[in-house]
Amino acid sequence: MAGGAARPYVEWPEDIADYRQAVAEDRERYPLFGAEAANILPCAYWHHEPAEGSIPVDADGPTNVLVVQNQRDPVTR
Repeated sequence: MAGGAARPYVEWPEDIADYRQAVAEDRERYPLFGAEAANILPCAYWHHEPAEGSIPVDADGPTNVLVVQNQRDPVTR
């Protein structure tokens, strides 16, 4: 998130062809779990807006926040 700007939500592709291509590519790149991690998730068709707005995590925001990230996390590429 450049400049500390929080994204309100993730834009998920809705075209099945995008997921087919990602599964094929990740099956080659990550043979153990790549195809599973690149497959379509329910979020692609979730047509509800977030119940709450995003809370910026910066020097002026909350201090009791734990941010966890995993390298090659399929959801937060």
